[in-house]
Amino acid sequence: MLTRRIAYRIATGDCEARFSVAVTFTQRAASELGARLAELGIRDRVAVGTFHGLAARQLRRHAADDGRARPDILADPSRLLDSLVAAGESTGAVRTELNWCAAQSVRPADYPATAAAAGRRTALAPRRLVELMVAYEHKKRRLGLVDFGDLLRLAAERLEGDAATAEAWRWGRRHFFVDELQDLNPAQLRLLRAWLGDRSDLCAVGDPDQAIFGWSGADRRILDDFAALFAGATVVDLRRNYRCSPAIVALSAVLRDGGAPSGTAVRGGEHAPDPFAASAPLIARYPSAAAEATGVAKAVRAARAPGDRWSAQAVLVRTRRQVADMTQALEAADVPVRVADPDAAAAPGDPDAVCVSTMHAAKGLEWPVVHIAGLEEGLLPVAGAERGGSLGEEKRLLYVALTRARRRLHLSWAQRRDTPGQPAERRPCRWLAAVAEAEEADAPATPRWQGSRPAGLAPPDMGAPAEPLVAALVAWRERVAKAARVAPAAVLSDRDLAAIAESRPATVAELGVVASLGTSRLDRLGGELIALVAEHPAAGGDS
Repeated sequence: MLTRRIAYRIATGDCEARFSVAVTFTQRAASELGARLAELGIRDRVAVGTFHGLAARQLRRHAADDGRARPDILADPSRLLDSLVAAGESTGAVRTELNWCAAQSVRPADYPATAAAAGRRTALAPRRLVELMVAYEHKKRRLGLVDFGDLLRLAAERLEGDAATAEAWRWGRRHFFVDELQDLNPAQLRLLRAWLGDRSDLCAVGDPDQAIFGWSGADRRILDDFAALFAGATVVDLRRNYRCSPAIVALSAVLRDGGAPSGTAVRGGEHAPDPFAASAPLIARYPSAAAEATGVAKAVRAARAPGDRWSAQAVLVRTRRQVADMTQALEAADVPVRVADPDAAAAPGDPDAVCVSTMHAAKGLEWPVVHIAGLEEGLLPVAGAERGGSLGEEKRLLYVALTRARRRLHLSWAQRRDTPGQPAERRPCRWLAAVAEAEEADAPATPRWQGSRPAGLAPPDMGAPAEPLVAALVAWRERVAKAARVAPAAVLSDRDLAAIAESRPATVAELGVVASLGTSRLDRLGGELIALVAEHPAAGGDS
């Protein structure tokens, strides 16, 4: 959307490319935006980059004008921090809090009170973190280095404190376009305002349902309060999704804050038929994380039609450890694979390979086919999300993952996953039931819920209910349907009945993942079904 807005304004003479600045969230998004502008016929160069990249260019320009050496940027502070932390202290924990302070424009001395107010939970005591932050800043200055956090602060300070420099710099940068506004942090907002000065030529795009970087300092209130922060701004509410198939739009809508707004799903007789409509997503359960990785690799191979490129598919997971596991499984299945790097610019020579990415790193990217693995409690939402107040952000992360797919989705989870500090036995992600309910409402005649079966396996034969549980479920369904004066399939479809008989859920929560009953039927009938399963143990089981 932002690309076309820039191209339209340039094509109509409303702005000039050489005076335009487009700000993206990653280097890859920046290179893709530039390529798309070229495809739309914009030949003049638009300044495109991330906040940090543009700030670095600005500081290099100021250094040249002042006759000073360019700033020496510390790209990775880990080695410097390693020389400061004591044995047993986490360099990563210190770095995370340093980045958060930079994003929030918080000085080390103010960290304890500000972190406590924000509910930050850290491995090190706040007082010790302050000591390490101060030592880090001193050593950095002594070595003449600046880090990424310094780039934003120094660029803003120069324009705020030097009117002549600000006037000259702003003369050549008059039209601003900002993507992913929901992920801006206070330091970036400060720099954006310094770039603008007293001008108002700003077009920003954001989606509150894709705000997933609060843990790193992003503040979605910048998007929510945009009209107040930038007086006179016009807010346009874009409600239609032109990227994803109607089935995916409908599924992801159940995760949006406040539910799906009117017009989100483009479908039915109200609009023209969707040219890339696809089947509803498959949901598979696997007995272990290893089995899931192998199953996903098989699903990737099965989803590739003759002539399709491998790069049309992606596998998204929650953690970097899962990235390594999925990469290994894909390679074992002779599937070419690459790991997503949001900081790397897209290149024409990118290999034809399946992309494996964390959900966070997939932000801003899209593929025709997406496989989302590890949809379990403890991974999504991550352990401790409720205590830390980040449950809403975890839900939005799943929304982002779902909407990376244009045509087809494959979702999966594992019953067992060996993760340090967490139970080996896993439960499905709490939001899978809502996704299944939306799927059922979207296409009740052809449900695609795979419940406990890996994708591709047919349900048990329902023609001869010899297994006692199947016979009991059939009889129960007939009885409930007769009492309600509805068809038996309206109570429980053959596919759901088969899934229950095969997986034998022990709780209503498990039933909600195994069968696509929806919330209302789960509330009314879940207890009866679980009791019925308990009354008919599997052959050879406990009696």
